[in-house]
Amino acid sequence: MSSLKGKPEPKVYESLALSTHLSSGPTCGSYAGGVQDYIRFQSAVPNRHGRFPGVFAMANGLATAGRLRPPDTDWLRSANARATAAYADPSVAGSGCYDRDRFPGACAWFKSTATPLLEMTTDYLRLLDRYDVPWVQLRTAHPGRVVYQDDVQVVAVPFEYPAAWPLTQRGI
Repeated sequence: MSSLKGKPEPKVYESLALSTHLSSGPTCGSYAGGVQDYIRFQSAVPNRHGRFPGVFAMANGLATAGRLRPPDTDWLRSANARATAAYADPSVAGSGCYDRDRFPGACAWFKSTATPLLEMTTDYLRLLDRYDVPWVQLRTAHPGRVVYQDDVQVVAVPFEYPAAWPLTQRGI
């Protein structure tokens, strides 16, 4: 156990060899052999910095911008408190996994086995829908170079071209 309110100790990775296995589509996690599937909910459009914020950043962004109606503000405050009590926040777990110099483009992915977290996230997605905030769901067996991991999520740095592009010899 760690000092994260009784939550299991997360794994932090300084560097890992870049995997040459890339996602082959939305069903890549369904192959036999126990392949872990990862899910990310993010903005359908990039923000002004060219990034695609995740579901929690978008919901909290609505609140910060003062766009939520009072009942939704109250719900979000309560939902965030429940999430903080139940799950480790990689940004405060001491991992530095969102350090833009060390891990450019790092973003969180839920493990598909994290059913209670995914169910909780559904309410955040409904909030985004109520305010016409476009979002997409991404699914992969290979989210990138993992720099943080706990029981329900990973933070991964996206693969980059040309290092992770497997088709260079064919000129594709």
